[in-house]
Amino acid sequence: MADIVICDDEPHITRAVALKLRRAGHDVRVAADGREGLDFVAERTPDLVITDCQMPVMNGVELCLELRKLPALRETPVLMLTAKAMELDEDMVRQHLGVAKLLFKPFSPRELAILVDRVLAPAERAVPAPHSAGPSAAAGRPRPSQPAPSPA
Repeated sequence: MADIVICDDEPHITRAVALKLRRAGHDVRVAADGREGLDFVAERTPDLVITDCQMPVMNGVELCLELRKLPALRETPVLMLTAKAMELDEDMVRQHLGVAKLLFKPFSPRELAILVDRVLAPAERAVPAPHSAGPSAAAGRPRPSQPAPSPA
């Protein structure tokens, strides 16, 4: 199935999520913070990154910004977990960080597993390009699920 990196500094969350995703057949690597997660994705490009928003060393926002700078990871879907339901605007996070979906804590591992399947489905692979890339860059680059335009 999919190669997934989970970045969260709360061991009870990473254990529960990793167990659920492994039982679903996914290969899961767990990082305690964004810096370790960035090291993991540099070693082997994942199909999906799941990150907490608040972590030591490098938080989830910083991790997303770093991922979007790397050509091989620019289109990698990211799910962001957060306890900051009132402080984060999902549209802003999607537009500026390229996050596929925000999931507010507390959540069930089953709910997350369902969301993972949806995000990894071919029709769902079009990850919003970060706003900082500029509209022309996002519009001119075909998504993995779209064929490249034929020359006129």
